[in-house]
Amino acid sequence: MSPLRQKMIRELELHRKSPKTVEAYVTAVAQLAQHYRRPPDRISLEEVRDFLHHLITQRKLAYSWCNQKLAGIRFFYRQVLGQGDFQLRVPAKRSGRLPEPLSRGEIARLLEATRSPKHRILLMTAYAAGRAKGARTATHFCHRVCLRSCARTGVWSGPGLGSSPIHAPVTRCRPTP
Repeated sequence: MSPLRQKMIRELELHRKSPKTVEAYVTAVAQLAQHYRRPPDRISLEEVRDFLHHLITQRKLAYSWCNQKLAGIRFFYRQVLGQGDFQLRVPAKRSGRLPEPLSRGEIARLLEATRSPKHRILLMTAYAAGRAKGARTATHFCHRVCLRSCARTGVWSGPGLGSSPIHAPVTRCRPTP
């Protein structure tokens, strides 16, 4: 194991990073070094940019993967090599598409269709919290419950505790007057 790798692992452990994070960050720096076939302390900022460009365009890695690689490389340059001026980021790709919001009638039917008062209060509270935070969040919540009509037998929201979906049973819609 090289002295730079040992120093990086030591710094990561001093920063109380999890073993998976240590592995991911060390792997990111190792991949950078393998890409240029030289030690990572001899790779310039522009070459790091080219490496990230390669990951995005040629390897077609997702934003989260590129961001993780960049976080490891950034940690290496800032904490291990002491280059505090290492400024580089990968902006997230924005979809530009917002979900279609539910109408007031659809929301009212959703809330009326729940059998249990507990489930109704849960849905009302979650919807109100989303409305308080912003219309986009409320719309996102309504789409997360996967309900466009009350004809289904339940509302699935997820993931809940332990990454399992939450199911709130509802009755069939009553016609609105």
